[in-house]
Amino acid sequence: MMWRQFSEIFASLSGWRRLVVVFAVLLLVAFISAHLLQPDIGWYGKLDDCTVVIFVSRINWNEQKLDRIYQGLTQHTRAELIVTSTVERLPALEGRYDRRLSFSALDDISVQDVDAAILIGGPGVRHHYGEASLQQFLRDLAERGRVLGSIGSAGALLSDAGIATGVELIVSRDVRDKVAEDGALPVDGRVHEEGLLITASAGSERDFLRRFVSLVQETLDDPHR
Repeated sequence: MMWRQFSEIFASLSGWRRLVVVFAVLLLVAFISAHLLQPDIGWYGKLDDCTVVIFVSRINWNEQKLDRIYQGLTQHTRAELIVTSTVERLPALEGRYDRRLSFSALDDISVQDVDAAILIGGPGVRHHYGEASLQQFLRDLAERGRVLGSIGSAGALLSDAGIATGVELIVSRDVRDKVAEDGALPVDGRVHEEGLLITASAGSERDFLRRFVSLVQETLDDPHR
C-alpha cells in the first residue's frame, strides 16, 4: 500500500523534483550501507609497530579466508603482515597482495618479532598435524603471551601444539574428533575467546577480526608485556 502511494506521488512530480527524490534515496542507501549495515570498526586503525603472522596450509589453503583477513587488517589497522607456511614459497601468493603483506618460510621467522598470529583453516590443515616446527612456533608464541587466533579447521593446530588443553575451541566439524583427542573442547559459535586464544567459525572473519584486533592492542598496551 505504501509503495503504491509513493509511486503515485512520484509519478505526479515534475522532472527536476523526481531527480531530487532519486538523489535523496541514493544518499539514504549510501548512509545505511556505510553506517548501519557494517560492524562497529571505528576503533580499528591501531596496531602500530605490530607484526601479525598469518599461517596458511602448504596444500589447499583457503584463498577466500586469507583475502578477508588481509582486507580487514590492511584497511583498518597499521599492522605489518607476514604470510607463512612450512614451505619455502607459495607461488599462488606472488604478486597477489601489496607490500604490507610478505611471505616468509616458518623457519625464517623469529618469534621475538611476532606480536600475534592467525591460523587460517582449509582442507590442507590435516597435513600439518605433528609438525614439530609449527608446534614449537605456536608454543613459543603462547609462552611469550602473544594472541593466537584461528578460523575454521585451523583450531586443530592449536590443540595439536598442546596449548589448548581444557580450552573451548570453535572448529569445523571435520576436526572436532581430533581436537577432542588432543584434550581441547570443541564448541559451536561464531567467535570464542579464552585467555589469549580466539577461535572462530568459517564465515565469521569480520567478527573475529574485531575481537582479535582489540585483544592484540590490549597486549601491546600492557606495560608488563
